[in-house]
Amino acid sequence: MKKLLSVLAFVLMLSNHGAGAANEVDVVAKAVSAAQAWLAFTDNGKFTESWDHAASSFQQGIPKDTWEQLSNKVRTPLGARKSREVSDGPSNPAFTRTPTGAGVVIQFATSFDKLPAAGETVSLNLEADGLWKVSGYWIKPMAGREVRAAGVAPPGHGAPSQLSDAEIREILRDQIDVGKKGVGVVVGLIDAKGARVISYGKMQRDSDRPVDGDSVFEIGSVTKTFTALLLSDMVEKGEVKLDDPVSKYLPNTVKAHRVGNKEITLLNLTRHTSGLPRMPDNFAPKDPSNPYADYTVKDLYAFLNGYQSTREIGAFHEYSNLGVGLLGQALSNRAGTDYETLLRTRVLQPLGMDSTAITLTPQMKSHLAIGHQDRIPTASWDIDALAGAGALRSTANDMLKYLGANLGINPSPLLPAMQRAQVAEKVSRYSDTKMGLGWFVRRVADTEMIGHNGGTGGYRSFVGLDKSRLRGVVVLANSNATDVDSIGAHLIDSGYVLVKASPPPTRRAIALDPRVFDSYVGKYEIAPNSTIVISREGERFFAQATGSAKTEIFSDSATHFYTNDADAEATFVKNQDVVTHMVLLLNGRAAQARKIE
Repeated sequence: MKKLLSVLAFVLMLSNHGAGAANEVDVVAKAVSAAQAWLAFTDNGKFTESWDHAASSFQQGIPKDTWEQLSNKVRTPLGARKSREVSDGPSNPAFTRTPTGAGVVIQFATSFDKLPAAGETVSLNLEADGLWKVSGYWIKPMAGREVRAAGVAPPGHGAPSQLSDAEIREILRDQIDVGKKGVGVVVGLIDAKGARVISYGKMQRDSDRPVDGDSVFEIGSVTKTFTALLLSDMVEKGEVKLDDPVSKYLPNTVKAHRVGNKEITLLNLTRHTSGLPRMPDNFAPKDPSNPYADYTVKDLYAFLNGYQSTREIGAFHEYSNLGVGLLGQALSNRAGTDYETLLRTRVLQPLGMDSTAITLTPQMKSHLAIGHQDRIPTASWDIDALAGAGALRSTANDMLKYLGANLGINPSPLLPAMQRAQVAEKVSRYSDTKMGLGWFVRRVADTEMIGHNGGTGGYRSFVGLDKSRLRGVVVLANSNATDVDSIGAHLIDSGYVLVKASPPPTRRAIALDPRVFDSYVGKYEIAPNSTIVISREGERFFAQATGSAKTEIFSDSATHFYTNDADAEATFVKNQDVVTHMVLLLNGRAAQARKIE
């Protein structure tokens, strides 16, 4: 069972699309019924039938025999389904965009004989025949509040306990040394008694230098809370209003679209209710390992001038990097400076955050923890036009200053703006998602947490506030595989059950005839501008993804390969003795890569 958990989460063609239906309540009801009917096939082991009844995009994404193999590997060992209900989590169900215009993503809390608490995510498209059909499926073990939703109560805990440094370090060791889910991770905690930092692991996989409170990490979307603080502070000073249309702070040559008599406001942007997509459709990275580097303000304005949505502004909550990036640009325009200068003068300097910036200082460069995809070093990200959505780098020590100020523990002239940003409201008429300005507010076990997470190519970040007990938590990791969200939630409230990491499955390599491998050699496309090159050097086999280092792969059968550097597997698929594609499993997520050379 422990081995199963390490590969349990698998995703098939789960895409971030969108819906625009006249009666959304009826839409959800029909989609839920369709999802439950489809799940009944998998519950009864009828995996070929589930493929037959899936959306065309699902069928195009994975062959029927591969779907059946994956399902037998992951779903069958779970045993019979005991219960299933629509989860009460945020943004559930969530409307999405599809090429045909309508889609819904639904999260279920499910209990199985061999896994008492699981989360299932089902995405559905409205097909041309008017029927809802499944386009993606994801299943993973759940903990904490999701456990209760599945009918299994966590251990009674009363008031959340404060974990000792040794207990926290053991959690981090478990992630890195046992589960092989990272390279280095730093935890910072602050309350009325003071701050402390606990760390484990290294600055880089092949280095002995340990991470610590001064190690610099990319914090990704946690940057959005800083952009929201800028907005709140400018509102406090009377420079902008929350209901100002964003067009007020854009050049006259740029138009921000309207829907009916509504126009996107600054509040819509920070709360992800603008109707703008997650990313602009003219986002086409030249270097996938540093995808935002060449996306300019000119590109952003060109997208806005060509975009028109029919979705009601303010009605839907749909997470948008584009929207918050646009907010950062609009606020910079209002202030007459660039985003980084605005943030440094209005927020970072007043808080004494000397090791937080977009542009690395020499001191920060010397303390930069190298990012990793799994345990493979990868490039840092440089974000220009959309900087407000995720460009910041910081340290645990600096983030504790930020959290302390937000809690009122550390005196700050920004406290009124911070308090304004923390006031939460429901942000969609179709879900229970609550947000302040930039901050998400949700229940973690018995605690109302104000928080945000972040991720770039090789980093993961989490920040959380428990205002009732004046506690703040930050978790920073230099690998995209580290489960910072679960660690952070557990530290906010120990009643959130933290699933212990399981060792990766034990594999035994076989001596494969190199001539067999030669048919696999070539280039495989995962997505536009994203490929994996398979090569052979003598009797050794290698894979190299775009923007990543070459890594050695090993075979445990004539078609199945794995790497010791990451939780990654590849199965090569043939059609009449010709290799057509490979199916990848990375951190339990499945994807198909077709052979193009």
